[in-house]
Amino acid sequence: MTAAAAESALRDFLGSLAARDTSPHTQRSYAGTLRSYLEWLAARGVDWRAPARGDLRAYLAILGMGRARSSTAQRLAAIRSFHRFAAREGLAPGDPWGSIATPRLPRRLPRVLEINEVERLLAAVDDALGDDAEPRELSVAIALRDRAIVETAYAAGLTTGCGSSATFMISNVNDFVDIVAKVNDQGMLNIVGSVPTQPAPVNFDLLYQGVANSWQLFAVTIIADTAQATAGSA
Repeated sequence: MTAAAAESALRDFLGSLAARDTSPHTQRSYAGTLRSYLEWLAARGVDWRAPARGDLRAYLAILGMGRARSSTAQRLAAIRSFHRFAAREGLAPGDPWGSIATPRLPRRLPRVLEINEVERLLAAVDDALGDDAEPRELSVAIALRDRAIVETAYAAGLTTGCGSSATFMISNVNDFVDIVAKVNDQGMLNIVGSVPTQPAPVNFDLLYQGVANSWQLFAVTIIADTAQATAGSA
């Protein structure tokens, strides 16, 4: 009965992660961590809903064996989230880990790119303009897109994960529809278009200003067309 209840609770918890649009990688990681944890408790004859402090400390010691503190912390985060979910849903009386002291990770400032490193990245993007492998208009569009990605990621302080997700969204210029590029009355280059994502297309508006014989990103506007998505589902 306890094993069946544990599996049912785990299934519900993983379902809640999917409903929150958690990444598939995170869902797989949490599932593996929690199954190992629940199987360990079951092997000791411990009710997963109310394990004793001694059981939790013993498992904490196992988690820390041969692992970096960051890896241990990630597994503990999955276990704590599961117990909080179970308590919130009335599947367990409370969070048994709430009173257990766990290792703290040292706080480190993230390493950021130096200005000269960013300049080299942008120079590599600009070099693509001389690539004759693609038609001229296409190569210019791709280079401007890549420059916008780099400048936006650096200016916004995006992490590698955020940056890669943004790049994936617009990785193929052929997926753009209705691209329009023109120079406005102020002499600024304006590129507008959309990406046919689901459930709503994403419209983008890039504005560049001329600096030292090159175009530099000045402003970015990105809007999800929820009205179109609603009309499409009606």
